[in-house]
Amino acid sequence: MNLYRVLIVDDDAAVRLSLKSLIAWNLHGYNLIGEASDGQQALEIIRNNQPDIIITDMKMPVMDGIELIRRIRSENLSCAILVLSSYNEFDLVKTALKLGAADYLLKLEMDANSLLQSLSDACNRLNYSNADHTSVKENMHMQQSTFFRNILSNFFSTNEEMQTSMQESGIVFNTDPVYCLMIKTINQYRFEEGTEEESEELRTNITNVIYEIAGDCFDAYCTEGNTGNFYLFISVRPEFYNEDVTDLIMNTAKRTQSMLWQYLNLECIIGIGCGNATLKGLRSACNRAFVAVRSKYYYNECQSIILYSDDMKTNAMDITAEERTEVFQTSQAMKKAIITLQQEELLSCIDTFSAFLTSHNYHRNYITYVLIELFICVQEALDWFGMPVQQTLSRSWRTYSEIIEITDSKNAQLWISDLSHDLIEQLCSTISAGNMHFVNDAKDYIDRNYSTSISLTELAAELHLNPSYLSTSMKKVIGMSYSEYLTHVRLEHAKSLLSESNDRISAIAEAVGYYDQYYFNRLFKRINKLTPGDYRKLIRGTVSKENT
Repeated sequence: MNLYRVLIVDDDAAVRLSLKSLIAWNLHGYNLIGEASDGQQALEIIRNNQPDIIITDMKMPVMDGIELIRRIRSENLSCAILVLSSYNEFDLVKTALKLGAADYLLKLEMDANSLLQSLSDACNRLNYSNADHTSVKENMHMQQSTFFRNILSNFFSTNEEMQTSMQESGIVFNTDPVYCLMIKTINQYRFEEGTEEESEELRTNITNVIYEIAGDCFDAYCTEGNTGNFYLFISVRPEFYNEDVTDLIMNTAKRTQSMLWQYLNLECIIGIGCGNATLKGLRSACNRAFVAVRSKYYYNECQSIILYSDDMKTNAMDITAEERTEVFQTSQAMKKAIITLQQEELLSCIDTFSAFLTSHNYHRNYITYVLIELFICVQEALDWFGMPVQQTLSRSWRTYSEIIEITDSKNAQLWISDLSHDLIEQLCSTISAGNMHFVNDAKDYIDRNYSTSISLTELAAELHLNPSYLSTSMKKVIGMSYSEYLTHVRLEHAKSLLSESNDRISAIAEAVGYYDQYYFNRLFKRINKLTPGDYRKLIRGTVSKENT
């Protein structure tokens, strides 16, 4: 079976390893044909092995990513290119996109879902052009989503650049201000418990609900951020301008919460910020919505719809942009280390936080800022697993008020030491061989019940575990998440039935747990590059030849 051939190019071995272990590549229809540490080495592999998709870093020795893309294009080598980027490399990303790169991935925000989405988009580029196969409306919607994604990632350098892109995307805000609603789903494991197609269907359903409600009174545009986070940008339509705007927005937020729960069984927190339709204003609206959501951890614990107010700001007036960026990037890396059960990476991040407080004689505001970011980062990570924060952090638990009372480096270091002890103790307990027996129990359960409509939620309940914790643990131990392992088991049984029985394909689909034959055919073809019928012909043809 012909899988899409993928080459990874990055001079950082840790990044290459992280990418290789992020998804079960073969199960999703991709074959990792190799890796390279610089553009020159990559170019030789590309010439000799002709990969379909290249994932490349921008800054590398010998030959960087931009020069690699130029050489690929000048030599007419046919492949789709995804570029890896840090927050301070957007000028390079823009150049790469102009040279024909399909998409970019932010290293610190990349997860399995964002990687799979970018890979899928790259495959679409390989298979057909948007002009031939995508309606004007769909293409415009994709442009609009990309525009707001670029706002979220600080892609634009100037207001003029942003305004040009906004006009090309057909985005119109008829009134000021523009409001941003950050919709953070709480049940984030829901995006992991199904197949790639099911996860995409869930995203589409969420977006449809958001548009359906917001479209009543607002010009509305929606895009997805990190997994499970959706950003809605709205401005009041002129005919509603005399209404109480705050009431309209709060009613929209409440209806969105209600409909997501009623129709999709999803809980969410909504943060609301506002700004004007300039680059600075839209960034401000996003940031305020983000701060409003995060304030739940220290300011609005009982609220699920939170309107930004100035008293939510942490005292960061004396913190430079560079200091904020390095603290934010470290907190993102630390959250990822906790969620993915990476003990060495967690220790490295804790050491970095400690270094922030000892490398210079920092003032009180900086110490408070670092500790609050660390405080929120840990709570978000533990929330992912559904772990009770106060009980998990038996030594280091502090209220927000107690955190901001830590005013000197010495006491800050003592708190970080206690926090490190709690987290490592929890992580060691979690990943120890004795406590991972439930992964085998989960595998056994799936092996016995794959033909039924089991879900991650049901399996986790059977084993008395949190769904996110169970899926992450499976990924850690066997290299496949819950949904990846279930799909693997079902399709392996389907292959056996296709080769050994004369049953109709619809009957085989039902026998392995798929009651929609169209969906089964699509999934089977995506992973095996053959329809079930073609697979049966191929296998039986091979068997016939072996028997003659």
